[in-house]
Amino acid sequence: FFFKQKTAYEISTRDWSSDVCSSDLDFDKAIQDYTSCLEINPNDLRAHFALGFVHYEYLKIYDVAIKHYTDALNIDGNYAEAAYNRGLCYEALGNITAAAADYNKALMVRKDYQAAKEGLNRVTH
Repeated sequence: FFFKQKTAYEISTRDWSSDVCSSDLDFDKAIQDYTSCLEINPNDLRAHFALGFVHYEYLKIYDVAIKHYTDALNIDGNYAEAAYNRGLCYEALGNITAAAADYNKALMVRKDYQAAKEGLNRVTH
């Protein structure tokens, strides 16, 4: 199972990164657990990012991923990874202008962000 914890607090404080990247991830359970976190704390940055990641990386539902990455950026405007991943979503949808803007945003926060540099290069050349 995705989470063994019973409470949203335990879910929200868990190190989610290894779970979200797991190949045997139960996507429905992940979405349910992170949505539960957001019902308790709509400003849970990690839950928004994780939901964005699941929808982008595994489910390819880019509009939902963009919404969650945008929510994460509204909570923390300096979240370079959320800007970069939202850029990936826009790039996948063919919105090159928005993708470039997000890659630039990520680079403004982290000038050494190699993946964002590569993304920007992809969409501008």
